[in-house]
Amino acid sequence: MKLNQLLSANLRAMALGLSGIFAVANGLMAFGYDFSAKNKLEVEIFYNINPDGNTVTVTYGAEKYNATSIEIPQTVSHDGKEYTVTAIGQRAFENSFVRDIVLPNTITEIQNYAFAASKSLVNINYPASLKNIRRDAFSYTNITNGILPEGLEVVEESAFYGAAMDSLYLPKTLISIGKSSFERCQNISNLTIPGNLKIISKSAFTGCTKLTSVTIEEGVESLGVRPYDGTVFTGCPLKEIKFPSTLTYMGPSCFTGNKFTELVLPDNIKELGTSCFANSSELESIVFSKSMTELPNFVCESCPKLITVTIPEGIKKIGMNVFKGASLLSHVNFPESLTEIETAALGHIGIVDFTFPKNLTYIGSQMFENCENLTELVIPSTIKEIKNSAFSRCSNLRKITLPEELEVLGNSAFQYCSSLTDVNIPANIKELPESAFSDCSGLQKIVIPEGITEIKRYAFMGCSSLTDIELPKSLTMIRATVISGCKSLRNLIIHQNVSLIEQHAFDGCEAIEEIHLQRAVLPESPMAQGWLVNRPVINADNNCTLYVPKGSVESYQESQYWNSFKNIVEEEYAEALNYQLSFPYSLTGGQILVNGEVAKGGIKEFEMGSDIVISTTAKDGYHLRALLVNGKDVTAEMEDGSYTIRNIDANYTVDAEFAENPFILSLFMANGGSLDVDVEKRGTFTCVIVPEEGWKINTVTFNGSDVTSELTEDNRYTTPAITRNSVLRVTFEDMNSAIGSIDYDATSVKVTVDNGGEVRIEGVEAGNPVRAYSVDGRLAGQVTSNGDVDVINLSQHGIYLIQTPGKTFKIQY
Repeated sequence: MKLNQLLSANLRAMALGLSGIFAVANGLMAFGYDFSAKNKLEVEIFYNINPDGNTVTVTYGAEKYNATSIEIPQTVSHDGKEYTVTAIGQRAFENSFVRDIVLPNTITEIQNYAFAASKSLVNINYPASLKNIRRDAFSYTNITNGILPEGLEVVEESAFYGAAMDSLYLPKTLISIGKSSFERCQNISNLTIPGNLKIISKSAFTGCTKLTSVTIEEGVESLGVRPYDGTVFTGCPLKEIKFPSTLTYMGPSCFTGNKFTELVLPDNIKELGTSCFANSSELESIVFSKSMTELPNFVCESCPKLITVTIPEGIKKIGMNVFKGASLLSHVNFPESLTEIETAALGHIGIVDFTFPKNLTYIGSQMFENCENLTELVIPSTIKEIKNSAFSRCSNLRKITLPEELEVLGNSAFQYCSSLTDVNIPANIKELPESAFSDCSGLQKIVIPEGITEIKRYAFMGCSSLTDIELPKSLTMIRATVISGCKSLRNLIIHQNVSLIEQHAFDGCEAIEEIHLQRAVLPESPMAQGWLVNRPVINADNNCTLYVPKGSVESYQESQYWNSFKNIVEEEYAEALNYQLSFPYSLTGGQILVNGEVAKGGIKEFEMGSDIVISTTAKDGYHLRALLVNGKDVTAEMEDGSYTIRNIDANYTVDAEFAENPFILSLFMANGGSLDVDVEKRGTFTCVIVPEEGWKINTVTFNGSDVTSELTEDNRYTTPAITRNSVLRVTFEDMNSAIGSIDYDATSVKVTVDNGGEVRIEGVEAGNPVRAYSVDGRLAGQVTSNGDVDVINLSQHGIYLIQTPGKTFKIQY
């Protein structure tokens, strides 16, 4: 007896679940069934007993069913018990060779993949008892019968995906169809959707390439599920559709690729998904529902025959590219309720004019981009902002009037508007953005009003016909490549408030002959970003003369960013100008002060006619060596430590040199006093020592070290490099002393003295007296020689005579 027949009812439920699981390994299929029995045509059919113990489900056996025709019986007997057949089991006939199958009127369910991929299956009946058709039950089959029975309630996901049925009837009892349930059923031509189907799932009929007519009955509320599910009829060449009054939502791409020529959406429609009617190649007109508040992104994109659009009052928002590609759409009337517009709302269409709704305060990014039929437009005073690329590539736009109330102009707003010859720029705009009018090759004249402070990069780049551009006095900066490629521009006046002109600002201005830069203070010229390399504001092969204020020409000629002009000449201006003082970026040993404030490196501006007081402060251990103005040493002209430039009318360069404070070299000789000499740090000092008549040099010491042997023949001595305060001392001996009466060599006696008054006497024979006398004859000290080094300590500074046997020495302490 089979194992399943021995299980209890609960275990049978578990066994049934397991019996539907299969796996492929090494080309073999694991399978399980409770019993098999032959039908009246002797075809063996396999069954699993259901948990109720009274019904069975048709399942698969060891091999695929390969009979041409199979009739499933209503009942089947096994081991003396009769069972009712109620279901076709999961994958029971998957990939089988059956062509015709007859189902009994006891079948309530056709399970997952029951007949999937059975390419031979053509004919089947759907019994009146059928309630559920599960996932992929008939996917990729060639069944022709699509007349589903009344009583059927559920058709699950992909149930008939790719099936070949040539007609489809959905019973009124149907309450649910899963996503892609009838996708790619390419032979269906018409369809009625019953009202019990409140929601039509995603892609339910996608790719039904012959479906031309659909009736949606009352009760249906939604085509797709909010917010992302849609594509219900994507790729269906629908020509006719009937909407119910209950329908409120049609999801994304719901009707993409249809063949409608006219569409009137009922006023019960509240919401459309993105691209709902995109790629409607035959659509000529559409009327949107009065219950809608928004036209979603791409709603009618790529509708090349669209001519008429009716947008009702109540619409507040227009999505991006709603009519993109509608080259025949020449007029669009937006309702007064409109307040918000997304990117490229009307881009790439055939619009020739436009009336702005009163509640709209801005023109969105790319709103009219590539509208090649737009020739003239007046922007109303309600518009405060024009966003990026709003009119970009409107190649036939000849005239546009901007309101004085306009405050913001976006990047590339009019880029590539090649027919635009002139445009008014409102005074409320404070800056011209990047590429605002770039490549407007027909633009001839532009007046930039007072109030604008900055022109950003590429603003007029490629405006090849531009001959006249008037810059305001309020302008403070001109970015790189602003007028690059303006081949017809011959002269330019730049006022003195422009403190920044980037490198490459005048690249490609081949015809420019004069630039009048009314600024003595050099504008900053920072390197432009990206691919632009570090080089001057104009190419070296130019034919342009740069005119600058009197007193500033040398500053421009010395600048690496401005010296590439063919000529730089001075001219006088009636207006008061500012002039500059240039300072070094770093100084060693001190600082420069201008009008009492530290002058940091770079440039400092001053009003014409000002008096400028320049002073210096030295760091500890340093002193001012020289103050330089325009390269001239003016140190001697400083009064009370300051130098004044009076009534400034030119640019000046100011520099200062600081040196380390010197060391003091004290010279001590027997001359009645010492001499202090300043010696630069690490410098040397040379002196010639000349004894008085009757005296000669005895010893020379430098910082206590005996350097007598370093004297030259002419008694010249040079110190080593001095790295601290130092002392040079000389002692002298009396050449007239009587030395003949003594018994030792008195010429070998040496006398030295240090800073503390310690006198050291060497070379005196032991037992002989050594005495120290002041110049007034007072005995200052005495000692009896020990024959080695004798010491006498002097208590007061002065000149002393050191008397030894046979020799007298003169020293200073």
